[in-house]
Amino acid sequence: MKYYLLLLSLISLGACTNQTAEERYDEQHPQTEILSYAQIDSVLNSFPKLHYKDLDTAYLNYSDPNRAFEKKLKKQQYYVIEHTDMYKYLVGKYRIQNFLSKDKYYTEQLNNSDKPIKQYLLIDPKVLYRTLDLILLLEENGYNKYGFSIRYGHRHPSHNYVRGGASKSQHIYGKAIDIIPEDVNNDGEANLIDKGILLDLIDNQIIKGTGGVGRYPGSMSIHYDTRGFKRRWDSYTPHNKKKK
Repeated sequence: MKYYLLLLSLISLGACTNQTAEERYDEQHPQTEILSYAQIDSVLNSFPKLHYKDLDTAYLNYSDPNRAFEKKLKKQQYYVIEHTDMYKYLVGKYRIQNFLSKDKYYTEQLNNSDKPIKQYLLIDPKVLYRTLDLILLLEENGYNKYGFSIRYGHRHPSHNYVRGGASKSQHIYGKAIDIIPEDVNNDGEANLIDKGILLDLIDNQIIKGTGGVGRYPGSMSIHYDTRGFKRRWDSYTPHNKKKK
């Protein structure tokens, strides 16, 4: 009997170790979709906030080594994301981790899930609201409301440079999101038709004159931001140019 129980224990342990960090978090902390602006605000307000000048010196030396963006970022509030808080839903079923800079802090936390590491998220609530608008519009029109993945959210200055972002990229200020279309129309594949559906909703019904939209024809990428005025472009811009 004891050998049978030991075998069951080992099988159970094996099943647990096959779980992703997200699955383990959801098992321990059941979550519901975030489907209102108020819920988004509630999640954000649950985290401590710091201004640029109050961020860890090591983080500042890493993220903005020459303090080139200090003047433009000094009034911004960063959310302090600790340990597994990165797995919390922030909008719909998209998690905090989807919007964080994919830097060494992020990678270290992923690779050491039991190690508490502080990360800093700079995000404009309005760009999260626009993401929710997209989710709800997709559902309203009979599409897959989660028919896209988040490629980039916040990119601090160093991460933005490494990724080839524009020197004045809205990602630096937490005002931009890049997405990749998936199977929006539920036909079993992700292609440019799916991108067209997303782009039409984003450009003409969601962002309109309030921000920028990068269309990138021929690719499967879409950029949208909440810069406060209308801008549209088609081609990628290297980091030494002043676009995006």
